[in-house]
Amino acid sequence: MSESPRLARARACEVAAIAAFRRIRHNFTLLLAIAVAGPAIADTLLLRPARVFDGVNPRPHAGWTVLVEGDRIAAVGSDLAAPAGARVIDLPGETLIPGMIEGHSHLFLHPYNETLWDDQVLHEPLALRTARAVVHSFVMKGGQFVRGS
Repeated sequence: MSESPRLARARACEVAAIAAFRRIRHNFTLLLAIAVAGPAIADTLLLRPARVFDGVNPRPHAGWTVLVEGDRIAAVGSDLAAPAGARVIDLPGETLIPGMIEGHSHLFLHPYNETLWDDQVLHEPLALRTARAVVHSFVMKGGQFVRGS
């Protein structure tokens, strides 16, 4: 006997959630290793992307570089020289941005063009919605941490 489509979706989400948790565990291990190697991370870096978006100018700046000393951005511009002992990291084809935060997210809901709110909230099991939220947040968005209210 074959599974119902709902059960098949739930199983697929469960498999995806397990894979997401494995990635989270891997990323946590990587972050822990970085924290332990703190002095090595405190080095001076010169990042050389193709472009830098500064959040002020509407267009990215081609050819700019970013100097990072420890955990701080020390300088940004087109004529930066790498200080003695700095590690240079080339990022060809990449655009460096100061940071991006999604300030509002509905992790437990589909887009409304996929499924109506009532169908999601009233008919889908919480475990399925939780698995889907984990997959969406950590797999599709590359790891977004959300603090509950």
